[in-house]
Amino acid sequence: MRTLGWLTVAALCLASPALALADTPTAVVVPSASVKVHDHEAYVFRTGLENRSPAQRASQASANLSAAVDDDVPGELEVALHGDTAEVRVGSRLLFRLSEADAKLDGATSLVEYAPRIQTQLAGFLAKERRRAHLQRSVLGVSLAVFFAVLVWVLLRAFYRALRAFEVRVESGEELLPVPVRKLGLTEGVSSRGTMLFALSAGRIMVTVGAVYVLALVSLSLFETTRPFRDRLAGWAAAPFSALGHRLVVGLPNLLLLIVLLAVLRGGWRAMTLGFERMAVGEMPLLDRHQVIPVRLIARTALVVGALMVLPAVLGGDRGLFTAVGFVLLVVVGLGALPLLANVAVGVFALMTHQYPPGQWLVVRLPGGKQVDGEVTSVDFFHLKLVPERGGEVRLPHLLALFCTFSHLAATRALTVELPVARSQLSPRQALAALQAAAARVAKEQNLTGAASIELHDLTAEAAHFRIALPEDYERARTELLLALEEATRPAGGDA
Repeated sequence: MRTLGWLTVAALCLASPALALADTPTAVVVPSASVKVHDHEAYVFRTGLENRSPAQRASQASANLSAAVDDDVPGELEVALHGDTAEVRVGSRLLFRLSEADAKLDGATSLVEYAPRIQTQLAGFLAKERRRAHLQRSVLGVSLAVFFAVLVWVLLRAFYRALRAFEVRVESGEELLPVPVRKLGLTEGVSSRGTMLFALSAGRIMVTVGAVYVLALVSLSLFETTRPFRDRLAGWAAAPFSALGHRLVVGLPNLLLLIVLLAVLRGGWRAMTLGFERMAVGEMPLLDRHQVIPVRLIARTALVVGALMVLPAVLGGDRGLFTAVGFVLLVVVGLGALPLLANVAVGVFALMTHQYPPGQWLVVRLPGGKQVDGEVTSVDFFHLKLVPERGGEVRLPHLLALFCTFSHLAATRALTVELPVARSQLSPRQALAALQAAAARVAKEQNLTGAASIELHDLTAEAAHFRIALPEDYERARTELLLALEEATRPAGGDA
């Protein structure tokens, strides 16, 4: 019996813990969730709030905090108490709310004690993420700026190649107009090709400046600190065009009147020219022929002066006579400076492209049929200096390149020498015959092509001076030829 009692007591002792565990309710464990910004943990929610689980609260808070960092929302992070909750804000943007349960689960006694601590923690995290985001944006901006610079360089290089290929076609004289257009009688002259080359050069400069300007705007837009400079640059470039557009709109009526005035002036000029031409040939016997030229000059002067007097009224010039006269003089000076500016522009292009290297020989055919040739000695902004074969100096303005034909020849030219022959030794006729015979003999012996040019240059009482021009083919036999010519003019039996 005693043994059975002890067994019963032992069984009850073993069963009592199991019964106690069976009567105790099971605790529900809620998983915590982290608030993260770019995989960096900022805060941990351990409980839900307002029927939202910790995972839902963490997801919404992560999105709000990431947006505040990426958008660079201004303002400091602060935690403001509102009753039994606390609002975490950046500036005016709400990130998430905290409750008393959040404070107690994080080891705080109350939300009042918890708010300053969590504000310091989140403010440090936000400052660190802002620095990281700013560094990433700076690196991205530099990368994009380099990418756009390389892209602009590649596009400009392709544009330059295509433009250079077109310039080569223009310089080589290739027909650029299509066949149907050429059948209409339109041809490409030397002046049109020169104008086309000048326009291509100006287009290259404009495209380059425009590409650099766009690249500067894009690069300045990539960084927050440089955006004010972008706005200034854009305003500085757009201001002249906007002002011009405003003035054109305001002055449109006056512009139409000016066009009408110019049309009337042109019609009157042409009618006057035709009338005086008919008077000059006798078809209109209103004036004698000797009176046509002075009367025509007076009539044209009166027409121009009348147009200048009407011009201030057409342009709305109500500020007095001196203002109108000053405006007219300004226009006249501007029109007179156009050829000079065009000449300088062509000169700059010639200097930049090294179009006329020193030592090169040029042959220029002027519009009147005259031809100028010589060796290039120097090139400046205004003139091209040539030294002809017979000495002297010729200055040609660069603007002639648009209207005349420039032929580039080799730098080596014929050699010209002068040989005096005493008249006591040989008469001029005998000396000329002897020189020609000696030149022909040397050319035959040396198998030279061409012939030396021998002409009488000057004749005095003591001697006859001959000018001898040796072609380029005579370069290897110049010394022998000069010795033969000198011996031919020496009298028989003379001293060596």
